[in-house]
Amino acid sequence: MSQSASDAIDWLDIHGDQIIGQRSSQQDGFASAWLPGVDDAKTARLLLLLADGMGGHHAGDVASAQAIKAFMLSAQEHAENDSVSILFCGLQAAGSAVFERAAADASLRDMGTTLIALIIEKSKGQIVYHMISVGDSPIWHWSKAQRNLIRANEDQSLFGELMQDVNDGKLTQGQAEVDPRWNMGNVLTSAIVANSENDYKIDSTQRSGPRKLEKGDLLILSSDGLDTLTRPELSEQLSQACDEGFGAERVTHGLLDAVSKKHDPQQDNTTVLTVRIAPPAIVRRRKILGIF
Repeated sequence: MSQSASDAIDWLDIHGDQIIGQRSSQQDGFASAWLPGVDDAKTARLLLLLADGMGGHHAGDVASAQAIKAFMLSAQEHAENDSVSILFCGLQAAGSAVFERAAADASLRDMGTTLIALIIEKSKGQIVYHMISVGDSPIWHWSKAQRNLIRANEDQSLFGELMQDVNDGKLTQGQAEVDPRWNMGNVLTSAIVANSENDYKIDSTQRSGPRKLEKGDLLILSSDGLDTLTRPELSEQLSQACDEGFGAERVTHGLLDAVSKKHDPQQDNTTVLTVRIAPPAIVRRRKILGIF
C-alpha cells in the first residue's frame, strides 16, 4: 500500500510520497507527528520517520509497519521529554515490537527493517534537528548557503563500509572497485531484525548535538530506492529545487519521477520524505501529535 501526505507551518513545508518500482509489494513506510516544544508547548517539534522493510526477507512490510507504529506510540508516551530521549526510546520500542511480533508468528522470523528518525525543532531562534538511524536508508541535507549535498547519517551496508575505507584513506578507489564488497553493496551491516531484540549499530546526533538548518535548506529522508539516482544527479535536482524555491511536494515528486524515468528493471520501492525550511505559500497547522 502506498501513502502520500503534506503538511506545513510557518517555518517549514513537508511532503512525503512513494512508488512501488518493480517490486510486487510496498515494503517502505513513513509517518510524521507534531510534538510539544521542550521549553514552550506552543512551539511544536516535528517528528519524521521512515522505514524500509528488508528487501529479500519475508514480511518486510510487516516489519516496517510494526517499527513505525511502535515508535509513534512511544513518542506520544514520552512527548514531554527532550528530543534525544524521544528518539532513543522510540528506537528501542520499534526494535522490541519487531522482535515480539515475530516471536508470536514463526513465519515472520526472518523479517527486518531499516529505520531513520528526525526531530526538527526551533531552539533559541534557530531551527535544528536531532537524528537517529539504523541501516542504509539515507538522510540527505542540501545546504542552500554552502550549495552542497551532505549525507547526514551513516550508510550501514557493505558498500557504505567500503566507501568509508576509501574516505579514510585505507583503500584507493581502484582497490575498492575490485573489493568483494563492491558487488555486495545492498547487504546491511546493521538493521532492526526479528531474531535479535535491539541488537544493532546506531548512528545519531546524541554526542555531536543538534545540527543547524537555514532558510531554504532541504532535508530528504528516503529508502535506498532513491540510490537509482547518482549523487551528482541528486545534487543537481536539489540545487535546482533550492534555486527555484520549489515546495516540498514538487521536490518529492521530481525525485520520484526522476527515479521512474531511469526504467530500472530491478527498481526497488522508493519513498521520499522532503522537508523545506522556508515559509510556505499557505500556512496550515496540524494538532499537536497529529499524524500524517
